[in-house]
Amino acid sequence: MPDGSPLSFRLICGSDKTSVEAAALIPHYFSQVGIKVTIEPLSPDAFDLTLKQAQFSLALQSMAAFMAVDMYFYYFHSSRGVIKDGQVVGFNRGGFSDPELDEALTGLLMAQGEAKKALCHRVQALIAQKLPRIPLYLPDNLEVYRDDHLVGWAPNPQDGVLSDETLFNLHKRES
Repeated sequence: MPDGSPLSFRLICGSDKTSVEAAALIPHYFSQVGIKVTIEPLSPDAFDLTLKQAQFSLALQSMAAFMAVDMYFYYFHSSRGVIKDGQVVGFNRGGFSDPELDEALTGLLMAQGEAKKALCHRVQALIAQKLPRIPLYLPDNLEVYRDDHLVGWAPNPQDGVLSDETLFNLHKRES
């Protein structure tokens, strides 16, 4: 800082073991360039509220790969990062705003087929260019299920074994 004091930030994260362990690495790397980072693990409700109220400078947050590309709109369009009644109205918790990205995201909601695919690629390129995100870790999750008594399991990369398809189709195996 201009007055000689070190630059410092508070890093909020979830209180789960994986988030706390990942967050613990960040202060070490920031300290190598003279930046102090203090970790503040928060309960799921407190973490969500702090994000919604935009009361953070740094946040360690996970984001799953989108199975439905329309979710890009809800996470990155500027209209989803506006604060109303003291809370962010969508998942754009950092309030990122870019007219070019907004135009592509709006088009993505209405497009179909090859046009939607092309816009999805455009949106990904714009996000990579204007709002790069650095994956810090990939959780090593293992979900186990048995199909000798229940059938209809439909795991997917986003929801694991508790996907909507599993919940709608799971039933007892007939003998």
